[in-house]
Amino acid sequence: MARNILLIGFLFRATACLSQQQILLIGTLHQTPNDRLNEIAPVASAVENFHPEVICAEYPIPTDTATVKYKGGEDIFTRMKALQEEWNVGANMNTKIEVLRKDLHFSSDIKKRMELQQLYFLSSDMGNADYQGYLVMTKTENDSQNSVWLSKNFPGYKTMKGAYEIKRYRNDEYFQLVFPLATKSNIAYIYPIDDLSSWKEYEKYYDRLQVPDTTDTGKTKFRKYVKDFSENFKSLPKDSSQWIFSNSRQVIQDLLQVEGYFIDGDILNQDVKMLQYYWVQRNKVMAMHIDQVARAHPNAQIVVFFGASHVGPVREELNKLKRNYRVLTLSDLAKPK
Repeated sequence: MARNILLIGFLFRATACLSQQQILLIGTLHQTPNDRLNEIAPVASAVENFHPEVICAEYPIPTDTATVKYKGGEDIFTRMKALQEEWNVGANMNTKIEVLRKDLHFSSDIKKRMELQQLYFLSSDMGNADYQGYLVMTKTENDSQNSVWLSKNFPGYKTMKGAYEIKRYRNDEYFQLVFPLATKSNIAYIYPIDDLSSWKEYEKYYDRLQVPDTTDTGKTKFRKYVKDFSENFKSLPKDSSQWIFSNSRQVIQDLLQVEGYFIDGDILNQDVKMLQYYWVQRNKVMAMHIDQVARAHPNAQIVVFFGASHVGPVREELNKLKRNYRVLTLSDLAKPK
């Protein structure tokens, strides 16, 4: 199957329906063991051959207060304001960001890129802070002179470097897949599309479902979905690709049930129903954010990266919008036209 995926780009470009905007959904593994890093290569090749012009990713939108606070803590905006003053950045950060973004289109000045990274970080645009940090670090890996200069002149350099090193060590999907692809595709900005505004409620019902209960048949049946899926995933042969498997048609369909997007009608347990409700809501909002990006770039090829559990639900929600989209997954690219 991996060989088929490597050939997709040529078939895909020749047969694509040009009247429809194409949105490719890629399910990621948030962290990949060292011995499985090679499994990312065929996924990266397939996406590169898709020729994305816009990238969306599972990062908080800076203006989504609830999601930013969930990820960064209740006091994140207070902390960022204090850092803004401590680092002597000044006001009008959004204006400065726009000026730098336009300037970087023509310039490879590493100092301006570091300034942009710091501004994204302070404005809670963590996806693009990480992306610019990746670009700065890969540019200065063998340039100790620039590294020393940046460390002395940008108080945010050590914070950025620490985040980069941790995420590289963990084989984070953005540093192993998304950012290298964005760089190759000359994409300057990553569009954040996550929603965690109601995630605390979801977690409440998720935690309830972890409590053993042999009397409720609905809970028992739902747990069996989860257990069977987990055992199936763990039983994957060592020489198989977890990345390809996670994006297969069968896994996408299974996860719709395992994560609670679809549940059997005979499961009446209220905790299971509420878990389903909040999971559906999160994916609806994510689909809405993707739709907004797509409408802002009506002729662009769009690729979306998020955890594999989101692929099926977001595809369902995007298809409900009845826009002129062709929503694809990795397995669709290998499907005969």
